[in-house]
Amino acid sequence: LCWSFFARSIAASFLTLVGVGLVLAHGGGMRWRPFFRRLGTIAGAALAITLATGVVFPETYITFGILHCIAAASVLALPFLRAPLGLVVPAAGLSLAAPGLLASPVFDAPGLRWTGLGTVPPATNDWVPVLPWIGWVLIGVAVARLGLPRIGPGVHRWAPTGAVARALTWMGRHSLPIYLLHQPPIFGLLLLAAQVAGPDDTAERGPFLRACEASCRETGRGGD
Repeated sequence: LCWSFFARSIAASFLTLVGVGLVLAHGGGMRWRPFFRRLGTIAGAALAITLATGVVFPETYITFGILHCIAAASVLALPFLRAPLGLVVPAAGLSLAAPGLLASPVFDAPGLRWTGLGTVPPATNDWVPVLPWIGWVLIGVAVARLGLPRIGPGVHRWAPTGAVARALTWMGRHSLPIYLLHQPPIFGLLLLAAQVAGPDDTAERGPFLRACEASCRETGRGGD
């Protein structure tokens, strides 16, 4: 549960920053060439992730992960850069609530799963559908649109000072290659650790024992 919350909080922070970045880049007017260049880069990386995981993890390959969601949300959020804030905030709330309100087996079809309105999550190593996650992008849009006028135009002229600030700025500007390159070493280390540690008998027995207890309760024989 803790790891699930941790992973979701990281994804939410990523997507909130996507919304903030859209306002910083295009809040004063759309710069279409940089937008399409960035979109093409992210979409290409998402496709590469799908192809690579299809080879390495054919049964649980990534069909719509965080990069796919960022690419789609970057397009879908564009109208909200100019929409009244009184519309942006409710749209964010509705997006976050949509899977609980509008879920239907109709959206379990392979071509509609990306919406996030299906009832059965697919077997995949990374699942970040448009709904509810675009809600966090819209939250980022709202926060940036509310905050930037109070910060003033100087925010665009800010420059890092000091080694730490420059390093963090560099990592922020190269977050995509860092994201793509950090995963193979981590998977490799985890695979090596699993080979060294061997199978965990306790972990393997857990699902079996829980299934037995559930079966006993259903048949009225108790769980002892």
